[in-house]
Amino acid sequence: MKKYDEKAIKSNSAITLIALIITIIVLLILAGVTLSMVMGESGIFSKANNASEQTKISNAKEIIRMQVLENELNKKTKDANAKSDEDLQVNVETKLTEEGYKVEEGKIKIGDTEINIAEEIANASSGETNKITIADGDNTQGTEPKTIDGEKATYSNPIIPAGFRAVDNSIDSTIDSNANWTNGEGYKYGLVIQDKEGNQFVWIAVDGKNVKLDRYPFQDSLNYNSESYTKYSETKDEAWAQKVTTYGGYYIGRYETKYENNKCVVKQGNVPTVNVTRDTARGYAQKMKNDYGYGVTTDLLNSYMWDTALKYIDYYTNSSFSTTTGLGNAGGKNSSAVASGSYSDDIKCNIADISGNVCEWTTEYYSSSNPCVTRGGDYSLSHAACKRNSFNTSASFSPIGFRCALYW
Repeated sequence: MKKYDEKAIKSNSAITLIALIITIIVLLILAGVTLSMVMGESGIFSKANNASEQTKISNAKEIIRMQVLENELNKKTKDANAKSDEDLQVNVETKLTEEGYKVEEGKIKIGDTEINIAEEIANASSGETNKITIADGDNTQGTEPKTIDGEKATYSNPIIPAGFRAVDNSIDSTIDSNANWTNGEGYKYGLVIQDKEGNQFVWIAVDGKNVKLDRYPFQDSLNYNSESYTKYSETKDEAWAQKVTTYGGYYIGRYETKYENNKCVVKQGNVPTVNVTRDTARGYAQKMKNDYGYGVTTDLLNSYMWDTALKYIDYYTNSSFSTTTGLGNAGGKNSSAVASGSYSDDIKCNIADISGNVCEWTTEYYSSSNPCVTRGGDYSLSHAACKRNSFNTSASFSPIGFRCALYW
């Protein structure tokens, strides 16, 4: 019988154990390599995940591109479905959400990639723009307000009320040629709109920075009896003021008003109607909306309108027009009012006779005994456009007329 060799057995056991350990180490290494290949940054799973993310990114950009191209086609064909840039982004965000993307603050995030939707819309745009013409500003047959280019209304891109159209020097030679609706700078010079019968109104651009909607002191010494403007008052119509902020401005009559054939007429060459009380003038102004079928209301100017219009003129003409006396038909040049628009030095930003010719009734208030307030100067004395004066409700004089305004 053979005897077991304990040393050999021990030696073989040791070799077997070492081999086992080596095998385990090799297997661990192989497992690590396999895991790295599968799970690592360059692994199968990672590549598959990256491929999925890239597909989602490509799909998102394709959705945006198709929405942009469709909208550009609608604009070119003047389709009613054409959208402004702001509305287009809303439409794109809605489409992306429907396709399962999460939109937050105008962006979508896919993995580590963030897509800014507005930037992507700009990148997807062909860069082509339709040539805007003055004819695009015709809203005389419309039922809703519009802008000349279909984009959002701002102080530099005025909204055109239903019943009106944009006009410039090519249509009316009396309009400053700089007041061009299509060059983006025309708002500084007094953009003009006109209704079907030729009545004209001028845009007062309120950007909220250089020109703010407010009542202003100007120069109290120019008021009647040098009274402080704080003695005059008016409660701001907040709903109207908010719309002025939203649209970036408002319209006032280009000329002083002539009332004839039971209608207000706001045209060049008419001698303004005078010898009317404030309440009578206001009644005439308020019914202008129905007389002409406007899509906005009409009234006399309020004090916020008057003061802000003067601020607008001063700023964009770089002048002190509001406090300059003796302009236009003022200081006794004539013994009565003359045709509106007769004096070039009293035409600023396409607005005529706001300094001279006749002072004008407004909706501002002074006191219980003299509640009616006029602004500006008249033919008899050398006053400034900022001047305030007060009268009782029965007052009607030959130097006092009125001007109409459009209200949102």
